[in-house]
Amino acid sequence: MANPHELEIPDYTMNEYAEARAMFTADGKSNAETALILANVWRFNNAHDCQLWDRQQETLEEVRLLEHARAVELEEQERAVREEEEELAKCEEHKKYKNKCAPIPDTPLSDAPIFTPCCYADAKIRSGDYCPLKYYTNKGHGNNLSFPDLDDGTLTLIHSESGEVVLQGAAEAKVKHCTLDEDLSWEEFSEANIRMLCDMERHSWDKTRIDMVCTFWIEIESHCWHHSTNDSNKCALLVFQGRV
Repeated sequence: MANPHELEIPDYTMNEYAEARAMFTADGKSNAETALILANVWRFNNAHDCQLWDRQQETLEEVRLLEHARAVELEEQERAVREEEEELAKCEEHKKYKNKCAPIPDTPLSDAPIFTPCCYADAKIRSGDYCPLKYYTNKGHGNNLSFPDLDDGTLTLIHSESGEVVLQGAAEAKVKHCTLDEDLSWEEFSEANIRMLCDMERHSWDKTRIDMVCTFWIEIESHCWHHSTNDSNKCALLVFQGRV
């Protein structure tokens, strides 16, 4: 059925409607009067058809909305069932693989210092004096923990270069037998430099001086010779940093 709202009123004065006009002209009415009567009849019928059309469209729209609501409801039910099944499967997996599903706490890494230098090394850095890097390596630190700190003015008897027995501070005597900076391994050098920088900051060294030392050590560690296949190049870098 065509939409009656879109129909146009016919021109009843045309010849194709002559037979329809004849029913009224027989009573003595003119063609114009007859065409007007036919037009009014058409309008009446069209108005009735429009009402029927509107009611039909309203019914169709109600059916469409109802079907859509049912489809949405069904989809929601299916989604709820899927979520419930997924949740049950997840719970079963959690029970079966507890370690796999256990949460990992988001615990921040501690920035508290875990390396405490010996009294001798700490005193040297505190006073701004040179201190061998060996004291800040794992091995050097372990050796120092095995003996009492010797920075209390303790004297010891040693043989001088001339062969004489003389008194000397125990700490100074110990330093003479300490591994030189240039003889450290790359692992020991990496262990020591960051720890010594932290100790410098702890004892409030001038920032410019700390940055200067830090920059120098970074350049040593990032130098291409550090990763060279030639061991002589690697050793040369350590010798250079130990003698600067």
